[in-house]
Amino acid sequence: MRDLAAALNSLDYGRAGELLADDIVVFNVRGGRTEGRDAFIEKDRGFREPARAVIALDDIIHHNDEVLVRGRLDSPVPEVGGPTMWRVGFNGPLISEIEITRSGQEIDA
Repeated sequence: MRDLAAALNSLDYGRAGELLADDIVVFNVRGGRTEGRDAFIEKDRGFREPARAVIALDDIIHHNDEVLVRGRLDSPVPEVGGPTMWRVGFNGPLISEIEITRSGQEIDA
């Protein structure tokens, strides 16, 4: 996870892609569902570059085949920055699933 955050923060999408399963699924309550490595990278690039968002990791908690990551997005854009949590699943050494939860998000029940 630290390698993925570093790759995304430096916009090194080649390196980020090496850490992701081809069929990765990312669910972001604010931004819906993204399927596939290329779609994830395209969506991240479209979000990160204009917002100048940087991931800062605080805690990584291992549980069975998953990890829970607590951190924040640092950005000069107020509606982008703030606390975040990722639940991350793996297929072998590759990241196969990410569920993103953000502080202050509005969820329709």
